[in-house]
Amino acid sequence: SKSLGNFFTIRDILQQVNPEALRLFVLSKHYRSPVDFSDESIGEAERGLERLYGTLATVQRR
Repeated sequence: SKSLGNFFTIRDILQQVNPEALRLFVLSKHYRSPVDFSDESIGEAERGLERLYGTLATVQRR
């Protein structure tokens, strides 16, 4: 909740996180599962996005 300080708006998050990594993070979670939004979980999404772009670049070079 906002009074506990664990409330973030999308604008707040996007100032610190790559928008595409945030999209990947959200899309990789099941809508009924609790979401652990942390620096570590966002970092995992960013690394996954880098792997995805690396694979795409490899495929495009062939």
